[in-house]
Amino acid sequence: MSAIDKFRKLFNQTIEQKGDQWLERIPAWLGDHTGQVTTATVGMINVRTVEGQVLVVFNNVAPAETDILVTIGRSKDQPQLWQVISRREVWNVPASSSVMHHHEQHMFMAPDMVPIDRKQILQLSVMVYNAAGFVVQVGGSYVHTPAGLAMISTQLLDLSSYVVTAGAKFISIEADDDGVLSVHEGVAFGAPEIGTISDIPAPDPGQYHVASVWFFEGQAALLNEHIRVPFPLGVIAKDGGLQISEADPDTPADGDKFGFWDVVDSVLKSITWANIKATLKTYFDTLYIEDAPSDGNQYARIDDAWAIV
Repeated sequence: MSAIDKFRKLFNQTIEQKGDQWLERIPAWLGDHTGQVTTATVGMINVRTVEGQVLVVFNNVAPAETDILVTIGRSKDQPQLWQVISRREVWNVPASSSVMHHHEQHMFMAPDMVPIDRKQILQLSVMVYNAAGFVVQVGGSYVHTPAGLAMISTQLLDLSSYVVTAGAKFISIEADDDGVLSVHEGVAFGAPEIGTISDIPAPDPGQYHVASVWFFEGQAALLNEHIRVPFPLGVIAKDGGLQISEADPDTPADGDKFGFWDVVDSVLKSITWANIKATLKTYFDTLYIEDAPSDGNQYARIDDAWAIV
């Protein structure tokens, strides 16, 4: 090697060293001798050098998994802090990622908390499938209804027939006791700005609210922001006694119905107030004798009836 070549090599090494932000680069493995990577200090981990020395270094590069190969060093800006510089690749195929596990920072009340929308829970979620065609997809799930367990299958609903040309309105997607979906159309109101929750159609008995969809004048396409999927509210139904206690008082009419359990058929049935009175009269007539007519004649009881003697 000529003197010029030696000078050029030395010059390049000097330039490279002075231009590098790291004072040194040392190969290491994540984890101490027992395999423990994390420490009590967030962001600081244990590493082992090739000499077997255990160091505590700062890490925001590699997943906190035992025996991952890394390069550690000190930067010129922070020479007092040892830190992970990069992952070391010793295979022909690079590792899939150089991002450390960091889900904690996205959890509830963490610095980088991720907001979760109800529609991200796919079961019974309603999302736009075809925006221009006003078609939505309802995510399937099995549900518990008063009739037992029912399966709602994942399916598409074409809502294009509910598009309005004036004002605005809500429609509700509902399910029945068997898991069959239907659309409940609300009453139109003047403008989108004045719509309230009271404009969302409430389900009829035996129907259950899955989602509401907002339609308004000039709506060129259906967006996910036009759909509201409520989070199910766990409701404990009031027992019959409490419902009766809270009901408004009134006098029953002959057509009013009362429920009773038929022990022969093992099924709930109903009876009208008129039938109750007739049944009670027939029963009590066998227990009580009506007074004899007070018309001056003498009467005797013959065959369960009063007769003149």
